Formats: sequence, C-alpha cells, structure tokens
Amino acid sequence: MSFWNKQKEILTKQWKGGSMTIKKKEIVWDNLSKIDCNEHTEKKGNLTYLSWAWAWGMLMQNYPDATYRFKEWEGYDVLYYKNGTTSVACEMTVAGTSREMWLAVMDHKNQSVVDPTATQISNTKMRCLVKTMAMFGLGHYIYAGEDVPEDSSVSDEERQAELIKLMSGASQVAKLKAVITQQSKWVKSMETKNPEIFHKVHEVYSLKTQQLSEGKIANGK
Repeated sequence: MSFWNKQKEILTKQWKGGSMTIKKKEIVWDNLSKIDCNEHTEKKGNLTYLSWAWAWGMLMQNYPDATYRFKEWEGYDVLYYKNGTTSVACEMTVAGTSREMWLAVMDHKNQSVVDPTATQISNTKMRCLVKTMAMFGLGHYIYAGEDVPEDSSVSDEERQAELIKLMSGASQVAKLKAVITQQSKWVKSMETKNPEIFHKVHEVYSLKTQQLSEGKIANGK
C-alpha cells in the first residue's frame, strides 16, 4: 500500500470514529430524553426533585456500564467557600461520553446553606447526581422551569415571554406539563394580578398540548 493510500485509510477511520462518537451521543440523548419522569418527582418549595434511586435504575436499564464519581478538592468531595457555603460536583460517563454538573448545597427555598450538615451535603450529592443524568437527557425537561427568573426585579411580561419560550420548545406533553408545573404558583397569581398574561399562558399551553397530542412539531408544521 502506498504512503498516500495508507494516510487516506487512517483519515477515513478517524472520520468514521468521530462520526460514530457523535452518533452515540445522539442515541443516548434520544433514548433518555423520551422517558417520562413526572410520576417520580416531588415538589419541595420552589424546587422539583426527581428520585435519584428511580433515575439511576432507569439509567442502568438503558446503559448498565454507566459510571459516576464526585469531584474532590484536596481529598474532600465538597468545595468550601470563604463565606461558609459549599458545593459539590459530579462527573458521569455514559456510552463513552463524560459530562459534569455541579450544585450548591441549598435549602428548599433555593438558598445556599452556611455550614451545612452531613445530611444536607449527602442530599445535595444525590440531587447533583440526578442533574448530571439530566445532562444526558434523563429528566432534562424537569429543570427547564428553573431557568425562569424568580427575581422580583424581572417583570411579569419578561417571565411570560420566557415561560412561553420554554413551552414552545417542549417536544413532549410530559415535558410541557413539567414546564408549566414549575411555574404554576406564578401563573395562578396572574389570574387576578394580570388576567391578560394568565389567559395568554393558558392559550399557548392549550395550543401546544393539542399540537403535541396530534403529533405536530413545535414549529407549527
């Protein structure tokens, strides 16, 4: 085999290998993002929690070789900040692809905890584990509603626009329900505070539900 033919063969193998890696990532996301997690969630304050045991079980059913580890800092699996708050980080490998997620130790009000207990740290690690699984698609839609600002400085019109954007991007009825559930308290408050926003949100929700039920794509086709 000539030098140039050999180089061509090597480059072809490398290209195919890269293509296969991308394909694996797409397959993992496609498989896990289709799983309906709603019946295995619990609402605490402003946060929605997905059972880590159930989520890990689902991941094992689909990818039994998946692994995870918690990042360490000087021998500790918790990162301590000067103000006494802490955070954890989890790295997971699924089908040859590794991704990382981090999470501050917080209370049910989504506020960082100063000098957290061992129990609070342990619970946060399990929640971080679940969020890392979401990076591969499992329960990803559950956290979509957390992207909607809770800051009072954000206007209701801005929150409406962000919520409608999230609903419009939902690819399944289960994901759509999760998005609206995350903001149900705020939406309910709009019924008396700003009926126009309330009815607009419900109008978009109803239309999107109908589109998804009929198998139509989010872009209106």
